Amino acid sequence: MDATLVTYFGGTRCGAVCFLVAVDKHEASDCNCSICKKKGFLHLIVPPERFTLRAWGRCFDNLYI
Repeated sequence: MDATLVTYFGGTRCGAVCFLVAVDKHEASDCNCSICKKKGFLHLIVPPERFTLRAWGRCFDNLYI
């Protein structure tokens, strides 16, 4: 895998919750809890310093920084 740091933007449809996440290891993992197994969810774990939660009304401020 390429170790280049890539920043992604995500959040809810209404924009109430949004985040930026910087990823260098693009590898998702399975969770064994009953909810994740039923829904087929996968998890991409990143260190806290590479995750930024955005405040309401600021979701699109400096999006590409």
